[in-house]
Amino acid sequence: MKTKNVLIALSIIALSGGIINAAPETPEVKAPEALKIVEPEVPYSQTRWGATGTVVVTFEINENGETANIHIESADDTVYAAKVEEAVRQWRFKAPEVQGVTYRQVVNFS
Repeated sequence: MKTKNVLIALSIIALSGGIINAAPETPEVKAPEALKIVEPEVPYSQTRWGATGTVVVTFEINENGETANIHIESADDTVYAAKVEEAVRQWRFKAPEVQGVTYRQVVNFS
């Protein structure tokens, strides 16, 4: 049986006002330190038919290290989008030094 791979290379990018590392007055934001990353569950129906896709998700990290304001920016497949959102809700990080930063992550299913 063919298995489905999920690529979550922890390349989380900090966004500010929709622009990566926007303005000089924006403090330099370090990538968040991940404590727990849950991979999205790949439904059997997607594996069976060999569906691939990409989901782009944005989120913030609150003072407790939990993800908040999760938003699916784009997705090739609604099933993958739902699974990514479900997984991101379970992610945990060290509390960020700067609050209110939006992070962006690309998740590839192949």
